Amino acid sequence: FFVRLFIQMIRAPLRHVGLWCRRYTAIPLVIQASGVDRVGLVATVATQVQTCQGHIRESKMMKIGGDFCIMIHAVMEESHQAKLRWELESHGMSVSIRRSRAAEEPDIRDRYARTIRLTGIGGDGMLTAVTRMLADMDINIPLLIP
Repeated sequence: FFVRLFIQMIRAPLRHVGLWCRRYTAIPLVIQASGVDRVGLVATVATQVQTCQGHIRESKMMKIGGDFCIMIHAVMEESHQAKLRWELESHGMSVSIRRSRAAEEPDIRDRYARTIRLTGIGGDGMLTAVTRMLADMDINIPLLIP
């Protein structure tokens, strides 16, 4: 009886503020944003995701020349995606948002991850030739730093 009464006491205030019955229909997304590198760019992206009621799960960032690129795995309600795109584009960024694919089960080959370092004078097409050879050998490249 006491537990039942306690649960009813907790539910009442939640119903009052509209949280008890709220249905959250977040979907997993991949958000890619890029723009001219500047101080505060990551903070802008993170703030806008949070403002649009999204939650960042994972991110990768890199600077290429004078540009900055960020890729984010986040969950967000579908109805907030357009607002997020508009907010980021209004800050001068190019934006792509799409549904995330489900992660595959870890491959046994991931246990044997290796680093390959190429040194020497590179020529046109060297990166293409090496990555094609690795693909032909069914070797995945999760991170490539040319």
